[in-house]
Amino acid sequence: LENLKRKNNLSMNIKTVAFGSQMAALKAGEVDMAMDLDPMVAVAEEEGYKEVVSLADLLPPQAITGITVRSDFISEKPELVQKVIDSLQQAVTAFYKDKNVGLRVAKKIFPEISEKALERAVERSRKNAIYPQTMTIKNEIWQQGIKERLDIGDLKQPQETSIATDNQFAEKAFKQYGK
Repeated sequence: LENLKRKNNLSMNIKTVAFGSQMAALKAGEVDMAMDLDPMVAVAEEEGYKEVVSLADLLPPQAITGITVRSDFISEKPELVQKVIDSLQQAVTAFYKDKNVGLRVAKKIFPEISEKALERAVERSRKNAIYPQTMTIKNEIWQQGIKERLDIGDLKQPQETSIATDNQFAEKAFKQYGK
């Protein structure tokens, strides 16, 4: 958001709130707009709020989090690392092949949210390809993140993708379980 603000010369205050409390801040009038993830966006829509922008329109499909493993752990237990990545690849492949997979999982994770909101959230996630089709970390996406962090001052110098990523497990998983 800071980068978006700077690049577009926007006059706005960005308030950081605890994860999961974005909609509470909006409802309390502490903020005029909130950025959140589905299914909370779908819940907010049920309550009359409107989506005004989707990051899916601004960014390529990418995970918003990752799995970090020490190099010695990879050396000691490569089969375990492979099983974890295989499982994630299987889950993403299933999510895109069958819309009911995502809905079944969403119902288990968010039993308090209406089925209608969960259906909308799953459908939007599938339509926007919110999850990448492969666990492989693409160089251009990694470098885009590095550039953003350089631009806002979090990082002081560029870094090659290969320094922090290891795609061998993701590539193998995609070959076996990908679309």
